[in-house]
Amino acid sequence: MVTELGSAKSEYFARLLEKATNPARYWRVLNWQVGDNARNDCVGPIRNPLSGQFTTDDKTKAQWLNLHFVSAGTKATSELPPLTVPSTSTVPVPDIPTDFGIHLTQARATPEFVLRFLRQLDLSKSAGPDGLTPKLSKAAAPGISVFVASLINRSLSAGIFPQEWKVSKVISLFKKGDPIDPDNYRPISLTNIISKCAESVVDAAVQKFDSVKGITCPEQHAFRAGHSTETALAVISDECRRHLSNGEVVVLCAVDFKKAFDSLIHELLLKCVFTSGIRGSLYDWIKSYLENRIQVTVVNGCTSDPLVVISGVPQGSVLGPRLFSLFINSLPKALAGTGIKCILFADDLTLVCHAKSLEECRNQLQSALRKLSDWSSSWRLAVHPQKCELMRIGVSDADRHMSELHICYNGVPIPCVSSMKLLGVNFDYKLSFRDHMSLAIAKAEQYVSILRRLPHLRAKPGSAFGCKNFFLR
Repeated sequence: MVTELGSAKSEYFARLLEKATNPARYWRVLNWQVGDNARNDCVGPIRNPLSGQFTTDDKTKAQWLNLHFVSAGTKATSELPPLTVPSTSTVPVPDIPTDFGIHLTQARATPEFVLRFLRQLDLSKSAGPDGLTPKLSKAAAPGISVFVASLINRSLSAGIFPQEWKVSKVISLFKKGDPIDPDNYRPISLTNIISKCAESVVDAAVQKFDSVKGITCPEQHAFRAGHSTETALAVISDECRRHLSNGEVVVLCAVDFKKAFDSLIHELLLKCVFTSGIRGSLYDWIKSYLENRIQVTVVNGCTSDPLVVISGVPQGSVLGPRLFSLFINSLPKALAGTGIKCILFADDLTLVCHAKSLEECRNQLQSALRKLSDWSSSWRLAVHPQKCELMRIGVSDADRHMSELHICYNGVPIPCVSSMKLLGVNFDYKLSFRDHMSLAIAKAEQYVSILRRLPHLRAKPGSAFGCKNFFLR
């Protein structure tokens, strides 16, 4: 029976690979078989975080997850120390740098931009709340691009983001941990294609404005032309090696923010947008974009009741990451004067501390974390100290027992590790990257093992996309 099941499974995946019409689908099937990218949008039994009750009913799961996602940001910020709230405002607005003197007041869609956007749609993506699929939108692109551009321009000129575009259909993607805990699911917002196109128009305008005026801090490596995870990783590695070569003690600190994209308070975010030089009808449009957003959560085909989103930016949206980068812009300046190198990639913060002695390094890092705590409290973006990590770089195996730093964030000890994952790359305390290479080799061997067992690869002299038999023997 076991042999028959194995053969049936192998033949099933072989048929899927035969039907793969492009490399993306080919590797999606392989990832599915390996389990590296197995379907994680199917939700099993869920525990209500408030009552502790369990449910297997899909409608109830959708309701509980939707309520959890909507309230996650508020819950995270509620754990921060209270602030004195001025009587003139519901939210205390921290001091931030004045604007750049030159303003971005409008964005404009062209039929060519809309046509290019629609033609680049990923046909494998799901439809938004309006049911309009990428396949249909792409097919109709030449005939509708002029009308869609006109519609978007009317919205931008009026400074109003239509209410119909504010509805998000949320799917729950399991991350890791206990699958019954709603906190281990990531909400991904599916929005209408036309609203995504409008967001892309604004995002392109802000990116162009940023490239000319430099409104994004240089420490941010996300959402900037010429910057990427590679540049961020290169800076981290180079900083460590440079200070080690000077005989200094080097410590890495990876900082984790709680529900970063869900926690943004709109009033504070709009203050950042305004002081970044975005004004006029474009500012009004972004304000309208954030207000009165509605979301429903879909679980195994069952849809929850709609709820109003009162904080954060939609995960999976086009404009959300850009707005977040404007929000976190002031963080590097808040840490200035501590001697700490700050590297940002969206909400991923890495601190590189270096000093002549371990004690001096410990004091510098503790001082930086106190300033981070002050910034976090002012901007209502909570840090998760238990998920932060510390690692001393360059220490010998014999001195590993001396690498404990005993550093705390608001009284909570930050764990010390011998290896940490930064932007998808495993850094070890020797900077040898052996752990990362071992994982990459193990994954490659897993793929090759699967390819060896697929009947259609053994039967043919060659296979799709340049995968030859003699490579697999």
